[in-house]
Amino acid sequence: MANVRRRRRVGLGLRLLGTGLAVAWVVGQVDLGVAADAVRTAPGWVFFVSPVGVMCNTLIQSVRVQRMLRAMAVHLSLWQVFSALCRGAFVGLVLPSGGQEVAKAAFLAKASPRADAGIAALVAARVLQLPTWAVLLAWGLMAGLLVTDPVLGAAAVGFLCVTAVVLGLCAWGLRRPEAPVLPLPGWTPSRVRSGLKQIVDALRSLKSTPGAMVQVALLAVPCAAVNITVVWAVLTGFGAAIGPSEVAALLPAADVLIWMPISISGLGVRESLFAHFLAPRGVMFSTAVAVGLTRWTGELTRALVGGILFVLGDTVHRGPGAVGPRRARDG
Repeated sequence: MANVRRRRRVGLGLRLLGTGLAVAWVVGQVDLGVAADAVRTAPGWVFFVSPVGVMCNTLIQSVRVQRMLRAMAVHLSLWQVFSALCRGAFVGLVLPSGGQEVAKAAFLAKASPRADAGIAALVAARVLQLPTWAVLLAWGLMAGLLVTDPVLGAAAVGFLCVTAVVLGLCAWGLRRPEAPVLPLPGWTPSRVRSGLKQIVDALRSLKSTPGAMVQVALLAVPCAAVNITVVWAVLTGFGAAIGPSEVAALLPAADVLIWMPISISGLGVRESLFAHFLAPRGVMFSTAVAVGLTRWTGELTRALVGGILFVLGDTVHRGPGAVGPRRARDG
């Protein structure tokens, strides 16, 4: 237990350090006057694109998780799942240590009669999103990302390797449901080993419902499309002449780095990466930072919705019985 607390403190310290360094670098490079001019001259609609897009994606993700839960014989309303995802986003944004996915699983567990179902549904939904991201990353590499931007290209290659390992283990686990141990090298860290086993176990619980797995995997496509469209629209609003196909080649690889737990909510890293891949394409540094911050307003909006649900007392109680629809009641 002491080791766990020590690791958490070290992890938090590193994230705080990473956030401080990234923000300091961005602030040192930004011309505040130019950035303010970029925001002031941008059309008003551009500031609504990201919030609307993120909330649409949250609704799609809610449908995906709800479908996973139903495949596990746990019936929650779409509102219950949507509420859990928003409140998890709020917790992940407020706490310096993050933990957004853990919070979402906790809220789903509170709403459902099975504590393990929420975690399994979230894990399965994330894994079934990997094929879509793999296609987008492969598109970026075929477009010459390793040559035009080695940093993003390396991120794409690394994520594709991880995706291949995860999907390969999942395929192996589905074909051998009786195998308790994964075929991993002995030097594999215990945390990695347990995480991969959790992923395989989650998909094993859905083996009898392949139709649900296909549906959830396909629903990842509109999520990716919305994400790309949002960034392309924001770039257009700020006067950057970058087409949707180029955004589709750049953004997934950039998101791989933004997702890495090296700063709090990707603060500083997001803006640095936008400046990194937009500057060679004729976008001023200050404008690129404004684009990154504008995109972040979507995440802030979702967290704000989750915070409002907390204030309103949006707690979900389990009803009697193990299966069947539940209704959210104010706590």
